[in-house]
Amino acid sequence: MVREIHPAERGRVMRAWRWPARLLIVLALVAGVVADRLVPGQERPSPSATPSVATGTSDPLTSSWFCPTVHLNRVEGEGTDTEAVLQLTNLGEDSVPVVVTLFSATSAPTTVTVSVPGGSVEDLPVAGEQEGDVVAAMVEAPGGQLQVGRVMTGSRGVDLAPCAPAASPEWYFAAGDTSRDATEQLVLFNPFPGDAVVDVEFATEAEIGVFTAADLRSIVVPSGTAVAVDLGLHVRRRDSVAVALRTRSGRVVVDRVQSFDGSEGRSGLSVALGSVAPAPGWTFPGVILDDGTLVEVHIYNPNDEPAEVDLAAETEDLFAGGDPIELTVGPRDVLVVPVVSTSQFEDELRLGVAPEIPLGLVVQSANGVPVVVDVEIRLSPVALPPAPTTTTTEPPTTTTTTATTVPPTTVAADSTDTSAPEGDTSTTTTTEPPTTTTTTTTTTTVPPEPAEPVELPVVRTARAAGGLSVSAALPRVSKRWLVLAADLPDGVSRVLIHNPDVDAVDVVVARLDGTAVERVTLQGLGTTSVVLPPGMEAARVDAQAPVGVSLMSEAVDSTGVAVSNGLALG
Repeated sequence: MVREIHPAERGRVMRAWRWPARLLIVLALVAGVVADRLVPGQERPSPSATPSVATGTSDPLTSSWFCPTVHLNRVEGEGTDTEAVLQLTNLGEDSVPVVVTLFSATSAPTTVTVSVPGGSVEDLPVAGEQEGDVVAAMVEAPGGQLQVGRVMTGSRGVDLAPCAPAASPEWYFAAGDTSRDATEQLVLFNPFPGDAVVDVEFATEAEIGVFTAADLRSIVVPSGTAVAVDLGLHVRRRDSVAVALRTRSGRVVVDRVQSFDGSEGRSGLSVALGSVAPAPGWTFPGVILDDGTLVEVHIYNPNDEPAEVDLAAETEDLFAGGDPIELTVGPRDVLVVPVVSTSQFEDELRLGVAPEIPLGLVVQSANGVPVVVDVEIRLSPVALPPAPTTTTTEPPTTTTTTATTVPPTTVAADSTDTSAPEGDTSTTTTTEPPTTTTTTTTTTTVPPEPAEPVELPVVRTARAAGGLSVSAALPRVSKRWLVLAADLPDGVSRVLIHNPDVDAVDVVVARLDGTAVERVTLQGLGTTSVVLPPGMEAARVDAQAPVGVSLMSEAVDSTGVAVSNGLALG
């Protein structure tokens, strides 16, 4: 069922005043007192009670990880062929045997065994090891030192995606797109004995409330299989589609595979796990904007009551984050807020921030109603302006007058008089009057043309020319993180770290063996960017206090951007 829009029911959108809000923060910092963002009387959830976005540690006796998509064929010409390289990271000192079991609906499970040395990353291509249009993987190892991620590659781009340390009866996606140039697929993986039965419901920004499709009720996911669902076959063309999946029986692990074919200017591939539960607060550790970067915050409320939420961009420069905004997200509804550099700002609902400064995006529920938050990043080439007009002055010409007098000319000629006697000749003399010639040139002076002003675009250094990434924000922060990078040709990987507290925190970004790459002191509410050395696939982040961490890999001057949240280690 599709509902029509009723603007009066859409909810409240109100901008917060910059100066009072910023002034209160400054006064709080000076006084050493900072107002908490939680509702009065509401306790801050502990990290263990906060739902994880497929991050966190596994059982210390074993490591089990679930990867819904390691191979995905195009279905009826839609989507993109997608393959995964598993990143098996051993945080321990000793080698560990790893067993990878591959599942598909058309073939018996296949196993691949590999030994991963201590303190190293093993890249394992697995797409060709199992037949089937949709192939999933389960990764198992003794001990709790193994962490697993994926580098996803397709004909439309590249992305980073973690694997899940556990299955869940619920999964949520705040962002999705079924427009003409887009393909959105959900991949549901059931690694357990017994079938799983799943219901799927949707919310879009164009309609109010939830709706479902008959074909997506009671989806059966057989034991040991992965099933792909093309949402474009069940949802109208919409550029904002939020999804909630709930099992009637069993547990599953769910990926969203989003791609754009380039027919309308957008191109890219995004593969991401969903969120296992809504939460009252979310942090996206870092974005760096320029005039070719669009960031959209998708806020989904899967509850039956409205959510009052605050959206802010946090940075140690109190005024670089723009104006925080207050939003109302209706019951079972989704709201999309663009985040753009201030040079692109228009009078619409959007968060305008300073360009080229690392920022942390924070969404906090003001009335305690939990929400789900995804962040979409799209890169496009930045067009250079035409060369400025050169000021040109034509030199004036000089007026010149020339007078020339030609003296009289006498011409003598012999003539014969027919009346004279034969043989007589007479001479005739003719005198021409003098002649004067005058030439005049008119002087013309061309005034100089003023040079046209040229406003140069704001462009980040070492950036991709295009690409797409959509990932969940973090519902928790931690002192210890692992980040996995994509080894892109001519690529650059940045660790983005956000400090959600007002007190400064010391942070170390290090190799797996503990060798420091960079040490930084992150000021209160600040975000920093640490560039990893070329070829470095994994890094540890250790902080004195809880921080949020993500990683962005970009193919410099080419198409390809991959963003992935860090894996919390405690």
